[in-house]
Amino acid sequence: MFADRTKFYSLLLTALAFGLAGVFSTFVAIFSVSFLETRMSAEVGELLYKQNMTWVTVESDGMIIRLKGIAPNEVERFRAINQAGRLVGAERLRNKLKLRTKKKLESPHFSVAMLRNDDGISLIGLIDDHAAIQQNIGIRSLASCLVHCDENLSAFD
Repeated sequence: MFADRTKFYSLLLTALAFGLAGVFSTFVAIFSVSFLETRMSAEVGELLYKQNMTWVTVESDGMIIRLKGIAPNEVERFRAINQAGRLVGAERLRNKLKLRTKKKLESPHFSVAMLRNDDGISLIGLIDDHAAIQQNIGIRSLASCLVHCDENLSAFD
């Protein structure tokens, strides 16, 4: 096939060199990504730790840095994002911080008052849409019922 053995060996060595270069560059790329991930994550974590933000955990995925944790208030949350933004560009920073809520919000008292005046019947109050759907009562059907009731009540005037 090859008339000259030196040509065969030179082609074999060239193919081997390209193969080894591909394998070597793959390992260097994997090592570089791992090194950059851990270094950037460690630097951001160290900066936040020095600022007494121990409630923040820093995770990295490629060049993306995620901030996780429960912030004591909105000011601390904003401060943590700004401090991390000093080292990492905003396009690479992901905010997964949550706020600690101190008190639970109470749901409002739902009630409806029916008032009759010269023009007809008026409904005043607060209706929970979800409860109305569960009871198969819509606002339109309630209004049509009231109009019908108003017509019947008008006969007694």
